Amino acid sequence: SIKTIKKAQENNQLIVFVGAGVSKNSNVPTWWELIKIIADKIGYDRCDFCKKRKEICPETDCEERYAFTQDEFLRIPEYYYQKDTSDNNTEYYNLIQNTLSSGKMSNSIDDEIFNLLPHHIITTNYDSLLEDSANLNAQLYTVVSQDSDLLSKSNERYIIKMHGDLKSAPVKAYSTSCSSTTLKDIIFLSLVAWVIFTSRPPETTYSILPS
Repeated sequence: SIKTIKKAQENNQLIVFVGAGVSKNSNVPTWWELIKIIADKIGYDRCDFCKKRKEICPETDCEERYAFTQDEFLRIPEYYYQKDTSDNNTEYYNLIQNTLSSGKMSNSIDDEIFNLLPHHIITTNYDSLLEDSANLNAQLYTVVSQDSDLLSKSNERYIIKMHGDLKSAPVKAYSTSCSSTTLKDIIFLSLVAWVIFTSRPPETTYSILPS
């Protein structure tokens, strides 16, 4: 409830979890769209598993072609990374950079998150839309994209990027930069609010839901 969120915020126990849907409002590709691009690169799809497949099938217009399982969402980029023979996996990293480096502006949901003034923000997003928000409260937060940042960047409020940060170091689309132990320590005794993306207009696309 709103009262529960307000109480957690007042006690510095509110953590907001932000997924790819929020950045989608700034036209940044979603996780599924990134994996779809990688799947095309390696020539993988779900057509062989499709029960609706016909002898002549319009594959390009079929959603079932990319109906990947949760396991495949991790294995597809991992396979591409392992098969990449370029120096230091340059081809792999460039694909992620070129796909997710949007050059877009932060949107109203990014700004609204900072109005909540959560103790920390945890995100799966690689982009910098949160920290680039025009909301003045954004200046109170330090970006953490790997465990070592917690030792070198002292602050009371963090934007924690679970999978890494496009600005700082190469990222892998199948791994977590911040360890589960670090996240558990931060979340312990906190209220986590999830920011959910819907297909409604931008001014109404967010809802803060306590976990």
